[in-house]
Amino acid sequence: MKHFLISCGLIFFFSLYCYAGSDSTLHKNNSSAGVTIGHPGGLNLHYGSEISERMELYFFAGAWFSGSYGLKSSLQYKIYQSGNINNYLTLNAGINRNDNNTGNFLGHVNAVNNHAAEYHLSYFTGPGYTLKWNWFMFNCDILIGNKDYRKPKLDLSLGYSYSF
Repeated sequence: MKHFLISCGLIFFFSLYCYAGSDSTLHKNNSSAGVTIGHPGGLNLHYGSEISERMELYFFAGAWFSGSYGLKSSLQYKIYQSGNINNYLTLNAGINRNDNNTGNFLGHVNAVNNHAAEYHLSYFTGPGYTLKWNWFMFNCDILIGNKDYRKPKLDLSLGYSYSF
């Protein structure tokens, strides 16, 4: 929980710093929204906005039919751009809710003796990499936290992002 709060605080303060330091006459604020499959919830909707020339802030919210839900924020720093291909280093923080009786969207089932609706919350944080090509995006994150994220976990997502 402590690492999650620290990461959320860092994302918030970096976002404010980059937004306050950007020159609105030189920088056009672009936003994007779309759908990804993968982490944090299975089927995710996302919204993102540029906060400076090199920084973007994304929010992901997702769910899966088996009872897995998730929220994630991602602060992205553009490290390289070549034509329509953009490369980003990211700092992520989020929360997952998994139903113990049904497992998560990857099919991992937790054995529970009683059939009551039980669930657990997992907090996570960690670095990652994002590749954007035209409207497609690929995220690869290494996350650590509590419960499901006690050991570092590789999480992937692939999706579509429309810029407006």
